[in-house]
Amino acid sequence: MRVYELAGYDASEWYEVVRSEFLECWACGVGCWDRPDGWGAPWSIERAHIVSKPRVEDRRVIVMLCSACHKAQHGEVLPGFERPALTVGQMLWLKREHDRQWYDPAFLAKHCVGRLPELERLTHGTKR
Repeated sequence: MRVYELAGYDASEWYEVVRSEFLECWACGVGCWDRPDGWGAPWSIERAHIVSKPRVEDRRVIVMLCSACHKAQHGEVLPGFERPALTVGQMLWLKREHDRQWYDPAFLAKHCVGRLPELERLTHGTKR
């Protein structure tokens, strides 16, 4: 049985705990200690929502991305720190690969507009 299937499951507690469990970006492999030279903003590994309609604070709907990869998800282009935006299929693949115990396609589908796409292996790997 998975944690989120247990009586008394507290989504907000596990949503916070995940921040201390992962110290590297799932998309590019950069660590929380690897703040790039010239990066003029706070640097961390951040929770990024795979789906957010409606937005929920639950570990099952997030992936962990560095600040640059997370900003790329929101369309920000930062000179010298360009990152391609991830597709939902790639984010689903990252979730399954890095946080398998919390990969719950049924829950994700419930919070997604339309059907969830197929998993799409991330091909532009680590340490970009």
